[in-house]
Order: sequence, then structure tokens, then C-alpha cells
Amino acid sequence: MNGIDYLIDTNIIIYYFEGVLTESARIFVDNILKRGCNISAITKIELLGWRQLSEEKNMMLVEFVNHAVVIGISDEIINQTVEIRKTGKLKIPDAIIAATAILKDWELITRNVSDFKNVSGLKIVNPFEI
Repeated sequence: MNGIDYLIDTNIIIYYFEGVLTESARIFVDNILKRGCNISAITKIELLGWRQLSEEKNMMLVEFVNHAVVIGISDEIINQTVEIRKTGKLKIPDAIIAATAILKDWELITRNVSDFKNVSGLKIVNPFEI
């Protein structure tokens, strides 16, 4: 397992910092984070814009984002997002995250499998099912 082969969805990071992952899911995510972490620019926006945080958790998320590899929204990702939106009912942020994972050939780590299940070419891992 190599952390650079994954894109971590916002919900998994929130669950991780809230301490609500199952034991096996926490170990899985820990192993990814030890090797490096990739997130979409959308995830950065969602995490840093999360309002229901204590100051301590906010600082932890800022530190996490500062150490993550944040994948920006390139023209290639925009084009892939457009194609995903034409064929599915994903919200734009989720479509951008899916497009990023597809173009990087990374597995998306998410609990929201039902949101992404119909995206062609997307590899999904739900750590709650490990």
C-alpha cells in the first residue's frame, strides 16, 4: 500500500479527526497518511471552511492540509468533471474529486460509495468495509 496511490475524500478526513473510524478503518487510513496524503482542492476548501470545529481541531486540520499534497483543478480535471456531470448526477464538488482520482489513476477513499458508484473508471475504497 502506497499513500500516493490514493485520493482521500473529505468525509474520511473528518471521521479520522473526529475519532469515529472503526479500528480497521483507522489503521488503514493511518497507513496511508504515514506514506503521504493526496487531497483535491475541493477537499481543502471543505475542510478549511468547516464551521463546526473547536479551535484545536481547526488547527489540526490546517496542519493536515499544509502537509497534504493538494491537487489543483487543472483544465484536464475540468474536462473530466464535465464528462462525469453529463453522464451522472454528481454534485460539482464530488465530480471534481472523482475526476481527480480518475485522471491520477488513484483509488478514492470515501464512505460515500453510493454517491460515486456510477462513475465510470473510478476505483473506490470504503475503509469502513475493510
